[in-house]
Amino acid sequence: MTILSSSIAASGNIPQSSDPPSGRVPVPGEENLAQQASKRSQDSIDRINDKKAEDYLKPFKHVAQWFSRTKSMYVAIGTNLRVAWALTSNIEDPILEGMSDCEMDWHRTTYQQLLKHAPGLEARLLELMSNGKEEELEHFVAWLESQASQGRTADTNLLKSRITWYMLEKPSVDLLVPTLPPGEQSKSNRGFNHPYIAALLCPRKYHAKFQADPKRMARKMKDGTLKVDNNSLPFFCYDRALFDDNDGWKSLFRNVTLIRAARAILFGESKAMNGLDHPSHAPRKSNACNNGIKKIDEGFIAMICCQVRFALSSVEVWGPVDLDFHYDVFHNDILSIFEDDCAKGGYWTESILRWWNVQLFGYHPTDLDEDRNQDSDAESGTEKDFLGRAHDRHIAMLQAAREGTESGSGGDGGATAA
Repeated sequence: MTILSSSIAASGNIPQSSDPPSGRVPVPGEENLAQQASKRSQDSIDRINDKKAEDYLKPFKHVAQWFSRTKSMYVAIGTNLRVAWALTSNIEDPILEGMSDCEMDWHRTTYQQLLKHAPGLEARLLELMSNGKEEELEHFVAWLESQASQGRTADTNLLKSRITWYMLEKPSVDLLVPTLPPGEQSKSNRGFNHPYIAALLCPRKYHAKFQADPKRMARKMKDGTLKVDNNSLPFFCYDRALFDDNDGWKSLFRNVTLIRAARAILFGESKAMNGLDHPSHAPRKSNACNNGIKKIDEGFIAMICCQVRFALSSVEVWGPVDLDFHYDVFHNDILSIFEDDCAKGGYWTESILRWWNVQLFGYHPTDLDEDRNQDSDAESGTEKDFLGRAHDRHIAMLQAAREGTESGSGGDGGATAA
């Protein structure tokens, strides 16, 4: 008998047994009342136990969502764990075959950050591994991945209903033609079906041609005459006002739509337009607080770009491919841009991450401590060629600006806040 049911019985209101006391005629329905009371008692205990389990698992849920939002949407937590363990104790594990030193370093560093982000996670994993509870370990890792997936789904649903507001330069005065009702759930009128959204989804390599003849280019991209693939970033990855064909780095990832989407995911819809004036003003139950996100890096930017791209598209159900466009390739291409810059000193990376952290948190962490098979309308060369042509010149500008700042000539020179 449970503690709660014993207490009920001791009160004298309900007997401990369905058998009546000697010499007393049972009241009709008394047995049923006893069973109901016992069930209520057990339900209460179950709720208490469920609450304890929920409280115990909550940090692990949040770290799973942190992983998906800040490290990678396309690397499973289980993969990261296995690679990290293989690097430590089983270098012959087939999972390491063909993996570059850079990838191994990423897994090793990410695993260490994962453990640091959720106190108790390492102890839980070691307990399951050391006690031979392989099946339970598999279930636990699968549960972590399901929590990461739920976080991604919540972000997708949020942006699905709000992106047509966030994408406007001046939402309070801009008028869309044709109109898109705020909060409209159907995406059938988005993508290349809408001229304003088509301009945002248009690959950068078609940008000049799109500006000259928007209707023609939108039609060709919609019917597949022109490939919309991963050879060029969508134009929403660039700030419209800052965009310069001769300097692709200056406006890259500074689009206001990305910033608003990021704020909404981190802090909630109420903070999307104006953001925070201080990190302490983040809502207590926001994803930023729950997931322990106090700064962002390139993985977060890649995630936001994927979420925004899907929200703008006409596709209703999340999937890895949208005709010729592959989301995992898009995600990895963005990370590669940062890697290429870091290999050359990382000045642009430092600048853009600083700018993003200021836009989102109000500070930067370091301040505190023609046909389908022929793209005839595109200029020649890949995205790497385009960015590579201007990289050294742009870095020289950043260095000059920083030297000017250090000599007391003024501020950081970044774009204005959204």
